[in-house]
Amino acid sequence: MDKKFTRYVEDCCDQAICNLGAKRPRRGTRYFELDNNFLCWIGLNQGKHDDYIRVNPSVGIHLVPVMKLECELLGEKYQKGSIATLSTHIGNLCPDVDEFIFSEGASPECEAERLAATIFQYGIPFSKKYDSIEKSLPEIYEKINGLGGYPERFAAALYLLERINELKEFIANTQKKYELTESQNVQTRFRDFSTQLLLKLSG
Repeated sequence: MDKKFTRYVEDCCDQAICNLGAKRPRRGTRYFELDNNFLCWIGLNQGKHDDYIRVNPSVGIHLVPVMKLECELLGEKYQKGSIATLSTHIGNLCPDVDEFIFSEGASPECEAERLAATIFQYGIPFSKKYDSIEKSLPEIYEKINGLGGYPERFAAALYLLERINELKEFIANTQKKYELTESQNVQTRFRDFSTQLLLKLSG
């Protein structure tokens, strides 16, 4: 599929989702703002084929305080809703729903509306299950071994919950573990993050 149609499919999906109340502050970022500190995050991965595009939605949560703190300590610019704190593929929530296929011979608008309705029906309830740092903490912990920012998010969540003894123990144990199991880049990222977090704690 050409780039023009790919872009059109993305715009159709975003428009259909926004028609249900979502926000799209920038291309590639879309979410339902459930309150000031909690967003239902939406990701739309595309599988491009010769004559069609398959859109694979993911839904999740974006906890504003956790993600702001993560970005601050990593020296990165925070962009609201750009990254999920936790996410899952929509198919895990509704396995009987057909895949979302877009082709020039069909109506992209209708398929986009079906996609948006599915996200609204299944994604928002999923997000609301984790609508606080306390509720999200066990799920974040379960994903730590997959890296991808989860160790840093778990540490940030412990800090925000003021569970300081657990935080210090987690940092020490994780650094020891990474020295034996992870690459230098992973070790450096977590060490630098942890150093800034502990400085913030002492300051």
